[in-house]
Amino acid sequence: MMGQAPTGTEWVRVEWPSDKTPQMCAHFCDLMSVSLINGVVHGVTLYTSGYAKQERDYELLVQKIGNHFSKDIKLLQNRMGASFDVIDAAWRRPGGITILFIGATHDLDVGLLTAESDEEAARERERAEKKNEGKPKL
Repeated sequence: MMGQAPTGTEWVRVEWPSDKTPQMCAHFCDLMSVSLINGVVHGVTLYTSGYAKQERDYELLVQKIGNHFSKDIKLLQNRMGASFDVIDAAWRRPGGITILFIGATHDLDVGLLTAESDEEAARERERAEKKNEGKPKL
């Protein structure tokens, strides 16, 4: 990517040609979102192919990043009642970077990979708190 985002830009969308899509990206995903703080990348989010490819994607991450600091197998159930073991893993990297991998979201065909700085995590918490101001707490 060349150039700079306009001052105040918080999110940009990065697209690549379909023949250059990263291996972990879902077949429908030819983009990722990147969060910026003062023009510096502080977060990256992309969607994976979900349950069907979660083992492969997890192994790719272990090969690239190393061992995780947390890994859980969570049970996800579809509307028909079938249960699926889904990998949730996290890595903590130098410089305050956290990488999260969710093998499948509420949709078995969609997984999620995020990497974000502590600053981005704080900004997202603040944004969520502002969004919920004045709403009753459950």
